[in-house]
Amino acid sequence: MLYATKDVDFASVEYTVGLTCGYVIEFNGKGEWKDIDGKGKALPESIIPAPIRKTVEERFPGCVVTDINKERGGYEVKLNNGLEVKLNAAGVILEVDD
Repeated sequence: MLYATKDVDFASVEYTVGLTCGYVIEFNGKGEWKDIDGKGKALPESIIPAPIRKTVEERFPGCVVTDINKERGGYEVKLNNGLEVKLNAAGVILEVDD
């Protein structure tokens, strides 16, 4: 670990942890991750939910996830090709932005 910060905002608490490998992870007050930013590097496949990983592999061959953000009802991932993809928890693509 390189650093850790705590952000208290009225009724919520969030934590940010920067790792020596360069990743930055944000947690909610319950200790659940909200966002994992690889700072342009591929995230380990083991932290990406299986339905999301499968969709990315099938629809964007050769691309890797460099950032994943939990959102209400799903996830937003950033790929190394610059695309931002919103998916539901089952891995169905909802939106693609470049």
